Amino acid sequence: MAVPQGRVAYTRRYNEAVSQYNHVLRSGHRIDNIIGQSLGGLISNEMNNRLQYRGNVRIYDSPLITGVSRIRSNVRHTAMVADPVSSLDFTAHRVPFSLGHYHHSDAVDPRAIAPAAAR
Repeated sequence: MAVPQGRVAYTRRYNEAVSQYNHVLRSGHRIDNIIGQSLGGLISNEMNNRLQYRGNVRIYDSPLITGVSRIRSNVRHTAMVADPVSSLDFTAHRVPFSLGHYHHSDAVDPRAIAPAAAR
């Protein structure tokens, strides 16, 4: 897999995410949030940069690298303390290690990201 910085846009997962993003926009819906975790966080960040996305981007425990990864101001990146995957993201908001879910004051309403059939 092409994970090194600058190569994310050449991965199958990135292309699938952009395809889905474009499909949703063509269907007349609005995209308010892009959310990614771990490798999905790299993809979310790359989409944000390449597509000049203007909404909210939330990235969790992603291998972003401070000083190398381009992280725009609309990105909130969070990582658990002592998480090896995000250890080089020195500007991430750090939260205590937990086996549960993240709890943030700016959390996205789950109904906003649930598939239409689930609503």
